[in-house]
Amino acid sequence: IRERLRLRRQFAGKMNFYLTAVDEQLRHPDDKPSIGLLLCKDNDKLVVEYALRDVAKHQASLETAQRIAHLGSWEWNLQRNEVYWSPETFRILGLPPNAATPSVDRFLAQVHPEDRAAAEQAVSDLVRTGKFSGRVVRMVRPDGGGGHVQLQGLSSFNARGTVSQLAGAIQDVTELKEAEQRIRESVV
Repeated sequence: IRERLRLRRQFAGKMNFYLTAVDEQLRHPDDKPSIGLLLCKDNDKLVVEYALRDVAKHQASLETAQRIAHLGSWEWNLQRNEVYWSPETFRILGLPPNAATPSVDRFLAQVHPEDRAAAEQAVSDLVRTGKFSGRVVRMVRPDGGGGHVQLQGLSSFNARGTVSQLAGAIQDVTELKEAEQRIRESVV
């Protein structure tokens, strides 16, 4: 008995997984990102809409959670030198979302001058060894304001054992640092 394969919502998520794997492992630096198509034997437009809407819904939910927690995410593909920042990362850095091309140099330029050398060394260590321990640095926003951010990072290695992809989080901890300072001042 031949069973007909029907489109399920999870197929859209699986497709994204495979497209990411193809792009990271096989794509040449000059190639455009891969595009996936879901072809259905049944002409069930409603099922396709729901599958794709679920992907968009999960993305919107993630962005909302990041905004509430003041927690942004970032990724850096070392092979293509492509950097991605979530919308919340832009906001933490004092930039309108997608207003500038994300880059490591752009981020480091916003690190307070007294913290910059340590931040540059942490990035260098992460690229070289794949290891990174959390670090809090001061930021200088384009409007002249400042703040503190907690940085976290992790790495992925290619088949040769070298770091090929970095990902991490940036969290605005300014309110926490200000509260710590108020406590220290009240004790003195």
